[in-house]
Amino acid sequence: MDMLIEKEEKYQLDYHVDHNEKIIPLCNLLDCFEQICYFEFRKISDFNPWVYFCDDINLQIANDDLYIMKTDVKTHYQDFKEWTIKGNHHEKITELLHDEGSLILQTAFNYVPDYAWWTEGKETLHLQHLTYLLGEDIESYYIADSPYVFLNIEKIKQKFNPSIVKIPKEHFDEAFKRYCKVSVVRFHDIPMTQDGRLLYFQKILAGVVKDYYFESPDFKVGRNALLYMADQCALGKEQLFVPFFIYHLAVSKRIMLKRCLGIYKDSLRNYFEIVSYLDKSIEYMKKIKDLSYEHLYYSKLVSSSVGKELDTLVKNEDMLIKTIQSDLLF
Repeated sequence: MDMLIEKEEKYQLDYHVDHNEKIIPLCNLLDCFEQICYFEFRKISDFNPWVYFCDDINLQIANDDLYIMKTDVKTHYQDFKEWTIKGNHHEKITELLHDEGSLILQTAFNYVPDYAWWTEGKETLHLQHLTYLLGEDIESYYIADSPYVFLNIEKIKQKFNPSIVKIPKEHFDEAFKRYCKVSVVRFHDIPMTQDGRLLYFQKILAGVVKDYYFESPDFKVGRNALLYMADQCALGKEQLFVPFFIYHLAVSKRIMLKRCLGIYKDSLRNYFEIVSYLDKSIEYMKKIKDLSYEHLYYSKLVSSSVGKELDTLVKNEDMLIKTIQSDLLF
């Protein structure tokens, strides 16, 4: 069975790492859902994935929970289906693999002994992750996922492709009893012309500008989120610095935006000015990300230190967004 699998094209592709076990740079900047979207996207389009997956850079705060905004531009090109599985999990997954091909799997990953979250408490379910289920044999699933999320990657990664792991189906039994949802994402009508792809990128930039100034009575976005964070820092509140991964994404989105600006620099009147502000934005956000890491893993109180960064960050973001906006209005 394994020899048959090795001959199938999808088992030869690079996913999170290449065949030399080097991390794919783009994957390192995407969240788990976007990583899987990238694997599906590249099946059908040669549109530069850095541009297609370029996204909003704004933070959002709702009920003191922190998020990174996502543009709705790319969702116009996505079809999404999902199934919640309540019983006979393995049999139904087999059917869906046969009918749909590779699947997105969401389950209680702290009940799967191969995943890093296995060491977490079992009083809650770790449902914040998605993994890419490529296929199966009689006893095991073949999965593409970041090597960082596994406890025993050296034992389960496959010799024919180090970006794929093989996990016994029975290792998912307890997790599936608690939660099991599978889904698929497919892409259609991706912009094909250079003008269409430039327009796509301009829509991303317009969304960044719009969200920076967005006003809502229910949550804080963009500039208001940063000002709210500054207020919380002044009060010595630390809760906003627990979600380290959100700050990682905030930095990642800025790095991706810089790369995409470089691709379209000949179409941008204020390219060098935008990148100058963006470089500073990356620098400030990296400092906040590092402080968040120290808070999460070493219980360091960081609100005072973050507060010192936020004043200059907001002033810089104001100029960054105004400069992008002036380019779009030209």
